[in-house]
Amino acid sequence: MKHISHTFLSFLIFMACVVPGASALTVATEPGGLADAVGDAFGAFELTVTGAVDASDFDFISEKMPALRSLDLGGAVISAYDGAPTLTGRTSSPANVLPDCALMLPQLKQLALPADLEAIGDGALGGSGITDVVIPAGVKSIGVSAFAECKSLKAISVPESVGTLGAGAFKGCTALSTAVIQAAVPEVPDELFMGCVGLAEVQVPPTVKAIGNDAFNGCLSMSAFVFPTSLVSIGDRAFYGSGIATADFGVCSNLKSIGGWAFADCNSLATVDFNPSVSSIGTGAFFNDASLMMDVLPAQVTKVRDFAFRGIGGGNKELAVAEAVDSIGAYAFANWSHVQKLVLPESLEYIGDGAMANWTALDSIVAEAPVKVPALGADVWRGVAQKDVKLVVPLALMGDYEAAPQWKEFDVTSKDLSTRIDITDAAVATDGVTARFSGMMLDIDAPVDIVDVTLFDIRGRGYRFQVQTDGEHASVDTSAWNAPVMIVRVLLSDGTVAALKLSRGH
Repeated sequence: MKHISHTFLSFLIFMACVVPGASALTVATEPGGLADAVGDAFGAFELTVTGAVDASDFDFISEKMPALRSLDLGGAVISAYDGAPTLTGRTSSPANVLPDCALMLPQLKQLALPADLEAIGDGALGGSGITDVVIPAGVKSIGVSAFAECKSLKAISVPESVGTLGAGAFKGCTALSTAVIQAAVPEVPDELFMGCVGLAEVQVPPTVKAIGNDAFNGCLSMSAFVFPTSLVSIGDRAFYGSGIATADFGVCSNLKSIGGWAFADCNSLATVDFNPSVSSIGTGAFFNDASLMMDVLPAQVTKVRDFAFRGIGGGNKELAVAEAVDSIGAYAFANWSHVQKLVLPESLEYIGDGAMANWTALDSIVAEAPVKVPALGADVWRGVAQKDVKLVVPLALMGDYEAAPQWKEFDVTSKDLSTRIDITDAAVATDGVTARFSGMMLDIDAPVDIVDVTLFDIRGRGYRFQVQTDGEHASVDTSAWNAPVMIVRVLLSDGTVAALKLSRGH
């Protein structure tokens, strides 16, 4: 009971101090003279200022006007300041600039900025309670975190005059629902709208070439975004956890890179239209996008980074990895349940840990293009019934695949073994290569010079014999090998390869 009485008494004392001074004030002042013009302003709710103010006057507002709800500076100008350290430690501030951290007032709801304002300083209104604000048409720059954590701000429009937008300028403005950037800025800065969970509509100018790191991170209400045609890069986590439903890069012919985790955990993202210009997709770029249906990778991508497409929702039953890809990172395609056929490119050299883990629908892999057996990380095919998956490889590499850890668990085969050619005197393969037995001597003729000849048994094991070549003709003595069926692989000087399956008629 004593505690309640004490609290109530304290409240009465506070009200006695506030209420008598509660008022709407209009003052005219000179730089540094606001304190004298206002006097005891502890209880003032509204303040209209004409004349001129400077950085020291904003200190007075922050320290001595705790009840201020409305501030009208529309008829005032901000003068340069050069004097004692302000609350933020600055000893100087230029004219026509709202100083750094000038009005970080949670209780401030309404604000009119000076008509002649040219710049808004770093954190100038950070954490304030403003619900709306008009940025004057002459403002040229908006500082870092200038409006950050203004949790009641509902809409913002950046005028055409702005040439510089600071990082995180509107970060954490959770009530912000619309944002229009009219200024011809070259980028959407880092963290510009990070954590703006209510942001449903945003417009950026066609001049934007870069979307910075975390620019729209956590913008849950943003289901649509028009990507500028001039866009070159999208930063790390730029749209992480956002509500974006479609990412259409089709008109972005200059887009080169999509950063790490850029669209990760976007639960509503259903379609992505890549422009062929994209050459780099970062780690985890589309991680855990459970609604995403993906068909193809951009043709210029050379590396599929770790976790890049782990856990996406679905797509075509066949995935042909882009021809330029030389490596697939750890868990890059893990937990795909829709792909039945995987086609590997010629350039592929490495597949990382668990890259294709839990591909439950996989029934065939076509690896005819790689020039050597790709190296594998740990548990690349974890959860895949490998013995039921047909692995189609070049005849010349069949033995290597059958001996390689993880690869050998598949049903390894070669198309070169799929059609038997039974002959006793000659065989004609593609590219005009012919082969003929004269007893145990194998004679081969080709339309261009023969570089190399290799013989294989029907399981793909290679055997080398002494080969005599003379331009477009080669002879091989096979008397040391009595196999009734053999595969002959002929490498030609123009880079082509012919494969013939021969029976000696034993």
